[in-house]
Amino acid sequence: MCGIVRGQYPGDGRRGQPVPNWHGRCRGDILPYRQGNCPDDFKSFEQNGLRAYLLSVAQTANGSVSNIEDVQSGKIESGLSQSDIVYWARSGTGIFKDHGPFQDIAAIASLYREDIHLVARKDAGIKSVNDLRGRRVSLDDPGSGTLVDARLILNAFGILESEIDVQYVKAAEAIKKMRAGELDAFFLVTGSPSKAIAELSNENLITLVPIDGPAATMLTRENTFFSTTVIPEGSYSGLDAVPTLGVAALWIVSNKHSEKEVYEITKAFWHNLPAIQKMELHPKLSKISLGTAFASMSVALHPGARKFYKELRENVANARTN
Repeated sequence: MCGIVRGQYPGDGRRGQPVPNWHGRCRGDILPYRQGNCPDDFKSFEQNGLRAYLLSVAQTANGSVSNIEDVQSGKIESGLSQSDIVYWARSGTGIFKDHGPFQDIAAIASLYREDIHLVARKDAGIKSVNDLRGRRVSLDDPGSGTLVDARLILNAFGILESEIDVQYVKAAEAIKKMRAGELDAFFLVTGSPSKAIAELSNENLITLVPIDGPAATMLTRENTFFSTTVIPEGSYSGLDAVPTLGVAALWIVSNKHSEKEVYEITKAFWHNLPAIQKMELHPKLSKISLGTAFASMSVALHPGARKFYKELRENVANARTN
């Protein structure tokens, strides 16, 4: 587990105040957030007066699910979660159907896209989703967002789980099984390129199966948290561009936080982002842009975040008329 505390400009009058504490899985893309102070023993990086701190934290089972549960319970102030999981939590559906709607969840921004990877062994002859029938396929572990997404995809393509030799294992175990020849395909929701999948492609072991056509289009119409996208050519060794579905990594926060507090956090984040991106601390930082701040937004913005974007829009409009 690793994480980044992205700090404030030294000497700007805010030293010693809480700063964003982002923590997450080193092999994944979800980097949850909470507030904390900057310990002296954190490894730090500094550029142009902006300091970021690297720290270690404990691993969670299902990043997006755990983050949203922790935000709802108040264990952490804010976090990142996939747009599909946020939708299910807020509406009390999907994997949250037995827990009721999480009324306190709101969003600050959509940060970057995560792609649904359908990974298959090259020697399995799987060219389309329909070829999964009769094959050994992992849909991910119970309670994960990937499992629900995989089931939605199979249903859209008219495939029953009973028609598949289905397994429910985490990505790490699925990769081991792929190498051992004990699995033909697995689903994984992650940013592109994924280090784990790249290792398999470097071994010339896998191909990526497209998720497209009328069934995929129907899914995006029925589920606003999905979008059609493409895993670009060059993401993985020897593999061409592949059409698929994607979700967004949403920065979520509890509605219990004041409008002023979230406004200041949102403003500071977008103000400091260009300098942080230059540090190249995490590949996903380069994907974050105001242009996609509302992509696949599946929950309402926090009033503080909404105030910031409204002011930004008004400032841009005024600048154009002057």
